[in-house]
This record gives sequence, C-alpha cells and structure tokens, in this order.
Amino acid sequence: MTRRCVFVTCLALAAPLAAAEPPSAENALREAIRGSNAPAARTALGRLGEEPDRAAVGAAVAAAIAFPDDETYEAAIAALARVRGDALAALGEIIRTEKEKDHRPHIVALDALARSRQDGASTSIIAALRDPNPACLTVAARALGERRDAATIEGLVSALELVEKRRDPLVAMLRASLVQATGQRYTAAVDWRNWWETVRARWDPDSLPPSAREGSTVVGRGDSAGPEFFGIPIIARRIVFVIDTSDSMKHAARVKSEEGGARKEPMIDLAKKELVRVVRSLPADARFTILAFSTGVQAMGETLVPASPAAKEKATKFAMGLAPKGYTWTEEALQRAFGFQDATAIYLLSDGSPCKGGAFPPTEPILANVRRWNRFRRIPIHTLGFPGSNVDFMSVLAQQNGGEYRHVQFSAVP
Repeated sequence: MTRRCVFVTCLALAAPLAAAEPPSAENALREAIRGSNAPAARTALGRLGEEPDRAAVGAAVAAAIAFPDDETYEAAIAALARVRGDALAALGEIIRTEKEKDHRPHIVALDALARSRQDGASTSIIAALRDPNPACLTVAARALGERRDAATIEGLVSALELVEKRRDPLVAMLRASLVQATGQRYTAAVDWRNWWETVRARWDPDSLPPSAREGSTVVGRGDSAGPEFFGIPIIARRIVFVIDTSDSMKHAARVKSEEGGARKEPMIDLAKKELVRVVRSLPADARFTILAFSTGVQAMGETLVPASPAAKEKATKFAMGLAPKGYTWTEEALQRAFGFQDATAIYLLSDGSPCKGGAFPPTEPILANVRRWNRFRRIPIHTLGFPGSNVDFMSVLAQQNGGEYRHVQFSAVP
C-alpha cells in the first residue's frame, strides 16, 4: 500500500472518530433534559468547568429545575458554585432579572452563589434582598449569615435600616443573619450601624471563632416579643399549624400545678390550650389555618384566613373540638400543608413517629419528599416534639427545612 493510500485511509478513519467527540456540556445537558436522563445530566454537570459560557450556565440552571432528585440538584449547585468570571456574572444577572412568575431560577442562582467564594458573590446575594418572593428572601438572608466579609455586613446593616419600620419577617431574618455573621447581639438598626462604624476599618472576617456564633440570641433595643408556640417564636405572617391528634395524644403528662404540686393532663388538652392561646395572640396582619392529623387530615378551612376576631373564634372552636384517635399520618399532613400556596411557615406538633396501619414506615422517604416539595418554596418547618415523639425524625425535618426543633417539656414530675 502506498503512503498516499495509507494517509487517505487514516483520514477516513479519523472522520467518524471526530464526529464521535462528546458534545459540549451545554448540549449534553439539554439532551439529558429532553430525555429525562438524570445520570447523563450529572455527568454533563461534572464537565461544566470554571468558566463556562452563559448558555452553559443557563443549561445547568435548567437541569437543576428539571430533575426532582436530590443528587442531580446537588450536582448542579456544586457545578455552578465553582464558576467565575463572566459565568459568575451570569448568575448575578439571573437574580437581578425582572421578577417573573417562575422564581425557581433565582433560587438555583442563590443556592450556587451561597457556596461561591468568588469576589462579587456577596453583592449579588444582597441584591436578592429586594426580591418580593418569600423563598428568595429566605435563601438570601440565610446565605448572608454564612458569609462574614465586610461587603456582606454592610449590606445586611443597610438592608435592616431600610426595612426595620415594617412589620416584615425579613427584619427578623436580617437580624438573625447579622448575629450569625458577626457574633454580636443587637436588635435595632441604629445599634448595628454604630457598632459597624466602630469596627469596619479593622474588621477581620477570621477573627471570630465559629463557637462564638453558636446559640447567639438577639438582644437590645427593638420590637417587643411577639407570639410564641411552645417557645418557638412566630415571625412569619402566613402560618399553617399542623397538630397530631392520633390516639396516643390521649395519654397524660404530669405537669406542675400552680400550687406547686403535680397534676396529670392529657397531651391533647395541653396542645389545644397552647394552640388557642397562640392563635388569639396572632397580629391582625397574619393569615393562618390549622390542620389536625391522625388517620387522615382534617382542615379548619381550604385557605389561610386573616387573623380577625371572627377567624380566631372559629379556630378556637375547631381546636377545642379535636379528639385523639387513629394513627399518625405525618407525611399526608405535611403534603396538605404545602398545598397552601401562600404559606410561609409550618409548625408541626407530634408525640410519635409517622405510623400507618400500625406499621412505622422508614422516615427517610418522607424527608426526601419534603425536601422535594420545599426545594423552591423554602418554607421553614418548625417541629415540636411531645413526650414519645421521634426526636431524630423531628429534629432532622426542622434542620433540613430551615426551622427549629423544640422538645416540649411540661415541667414533668416523676
């Protein structure tokens, strides 16, 4: 065979090999989305690189939205958190884009920027504090609490100065983020501003050990204490109370009496009294509802209602009429709570583990479903465990969904 023939033959062989080169990360992602192929999407996300073009950033955001599983969403956020340069600017522009009905791209961009350590990430997250969507505000405030650079603290203080006069849950979120970021414990914006002006020139983000931020409590001048449900503050203005009324709630707890002795009282009665008390203390601009669950879910109504005197009276009658019976359909109750599209906080009270037909199903699938329902809602789920509750499940449920877990003590007497 002549050299020319060999060369021509090699060219012929090379042509299909060149055609077989893998598609770009962007094209591979879009093909995976079209084919609903999550493993292929995760592979493509791993190839995204640190400086993808804007089209590839858009494809990665689309993949995070398209696939419901945790693994693919995590892969998308991890890939986007690595980007820099023009790709990082593209994430910031998603946040600054005029707000549309679909806020999911903003959540994806915020989740990625929250992990980014690139200069400029904080500025984009601070811009999200102007977002009217409660989920975006929640993600932005929490992300800023994890950052400690000067730009973040200045942005938080400035934002607090702007909104402090409003009866807005964002005020409490900003204060909590400042406490977390700085270890200081002020309430009023003027106190934060005075402190920051004193230290900003010499601020060292690494000067505060992580332990100094643990368990911080906001103190100082500010609003009077608002309503609490078994010790957990109620900050939100769109609330769903989810109350366990399974058969085990008829069991009595021993509590201290006003005379200093002890008495027994059914846990369902203790729950009803506290529920009525907190409903009556809700501010007039709040909206709320109550779900009671056992073998099935019973709702006070189909929508959140204004906290008017008439609604509070209706809620009182609903609560006082609850009676313990049946199993503990926790998952169904939570799913029903997510059906209230304007809800911004869920308070779940239970004395046991999820239970259906006398069997105790594994709780990880329930947690996974809640993560999926809440991925783009970011509703804080606060959990309150009565004696006998599944502490591991209740505490993880709160932790994974931005809420607080509280083990309810009744000053029990042995």
